[in-house]
Amino acid sequence: MTVEDIYTCIEITIIKCKDYGYSDLAGRFDDALHLGSSGMEILGAIRTILKEEKNRSNEIIGKKQVIKIIDFVESCYGTR
Repeated sequence: MTVEDIYTCIEITIIKCKDYGYSDLAGRFDDALHLGSSGMEILGAIRTILKEEKNRSNEIIGKKQVIKIIDFVESCYGTR
């Protein structure tokens, strides 16, 4: 998994969120992708959303993919 893979997954997730009627969640992910200038800041925001919105994220992305993304981000932060 790469940072680009995560960004692509989240861009697809934004579209799926709208299909599921989760426009609030789509907005949060979109905001995260446009946060600051730091890739780490963006990844941290994505991780936070995935953890806070665990049920809906699992429904849209799939539990295994959510875990992969969180694990990758935490490894970038040195917390995993």
